[in-house]
Amino acid sequence: NVGNPNQLITDGIDGFIASNEDEWFSKLVLLIENENIRNKIGLNGQKKILDNYNKGICFNELKTNFLDKL
Repeated sequence: NVGNPNQLITDGIDGFIASNEDEWFSKLVLLIENENIRNKIGLNGQKKILDNYNKGICFNELKTNFLDKL
């Protein structure tokens, strides 16, 4: 379990959130048909991961929230 997607993804910026099959279909079609949006979403998602979820940041979060409290 990776958590709530709404906390990880900003809809339309670094990914897409859909609440039903029709929304997923529409968003997938948008990505398939629009290379610029596809590239923008991909680059934004990559940047978010590198800025917020790299090993150093994750270790510091683990240390601060768990290890320092032992």
